[in-house]
Amino acid sequence: MFLEKKPFGIFLFCTAIIKYIMAPVPDVTVIRACRILFGNELAVSLDFLRSLESLSIKSAFRKRALETHPDRFINFGPVAVSDQTVRFVEVTTAYERLNAFLAERERTTRDPFARTAQTESPRRKPEPAAARPRPPRFFEGSIPQRSLLFGEYLYYTRTIPQYVLTEAIVWQRGQRPRFGDIALRWRLLSDEALDEVVRSKRFGEMLGESAIRLMKLNRFHVNTILFFQRKQQRPIGEYFTSQGHIMQFMLRRLLHENQLHNEQFRSLSAFRKAD
Repeated sequence: MFLEKKPFGIFLFCTAIIKYIMAPVPDVTVIRACRILFGNELAVSLDFLRSLESLSIKSAFRKRALETHPDRFINFGPVAVSDQTVRFVEVTTAYERLNAFLAERERTTRDPFARTAQTESPRRKPEPAAARPRPPRFFEGSIPQRSLLFGEYLYYTRTIPQYVLTEAIVWQRGQRPRFGDIALRWRLLSDEALDEVVRSKRFGEMLGESAIRLMKLNRFHVNTILFFQRKQQRPIGEYFTSQGHIMQFMLRRLLHENQLHNEQFRSLSAFRKAD
């Protein structure tokens, strides 16, 4: 009798339930992106993701981008600039991932059966993200008047687009052992101490700096591990040549130009010290 009197109400109720069930389930990349932009202490729940808005994502991105932009760390040396470049790329990637999540959430909410339709019909699946052509975003502006790492030099001289630099940095970092693994292998940290350092690491803080703050390692230990790390990684130029972004004969010329660019700032720094 209840179904006969209120069929439309039952229909709305069922539709709401379907929308709830069919809402996009966040994967690990969405959760990680939230923590990168909003902080590691954030508890990423379904309620949080349902209430997430574009304005709050943009606000968090601007704050994190300002904190991690490499140009703010010029006076700390090329290693610090390189590390902050990686963090800035992570922040940018997290921003793009959350915007894509919002678009998916909006599409699924408007059509609650779209998710099921894609699952049942493989022919309607969109192309994988890696198969889609990426719009190349080249640097616009003047080359920074400071010493530059080779990858930065290629980007700022418009030799490579932004996404190629990002992929090259990720590739290069993947070639070297992780900081924590080295500390464990050299018995500078125990498993329990490493877990404590990782849990206590602040946003934007390097693992070594966190270990120093917690008095688990000293500055000499950290510098030695970082030096060993850099020795283990392969030159970033190998990525550009292996992927066809730069020819081998061009690589030698660009390395020489990068060296000339950096020498003028080393000379200027030496002149100022002498003065």
